[in-house]
Amino acid sequence: MISPVPLGEVIPNIGTIFLVHQARYGKNHAFAERRGTGAYHYWSWNELACDIGRVAEFYAEHGLVAGDRCAFISANSYARLVTEMAAMSAGIVSVPIFQGYPKSLISELLAFSKVKALVVEHPGMLKGLPKILPKTILVLNPRSDLPEELRDLIFFFDD
Repeated sequence: MISPVPLGEVIPNIGTIFLVHQARYGKNHAFAERRGTGAYHYWSWNELACDIGRVAEFYAEHGLVAGDRCAFISANSYARLVTEMAAMSAGIVSVPIFQGYPKSLISELLAFSKVKALVVEHPGMLKGLPKILPKTILVLNPRSDLPEELRDLIFFFDD
């Protein structure tokens, strides 16, 4: 049954929502994250939309297209928000995986979902995962514990 109530303006995707909010709220705070000292760091709508655009461009440069899958194994953070919203903005399917799962279950989920990219919180999370990993791995945090055999596949959010 079709509703007799008109929907009104429809925003085509999440990326457009961020651009609309950037234009409307620009310098206002969009996101806050508590840092080690307990103080908050804030990002504006301008910064958030710009960062999402940069990461979406990174995905495209590495061959990801709408319909591809990207897994996310990370706690909530600004970097996680940006990378996941960039994927959705580009039509890439987000595959969130709880970082507390055992490595065997994470491996099964990665294989089952046939991801073409993987976003992890830190390089140590890659230890114990299958040798058949996606060709693009984006690491959100420091460069410690970087497995030697994966160096050519790994990129860092800060870069």
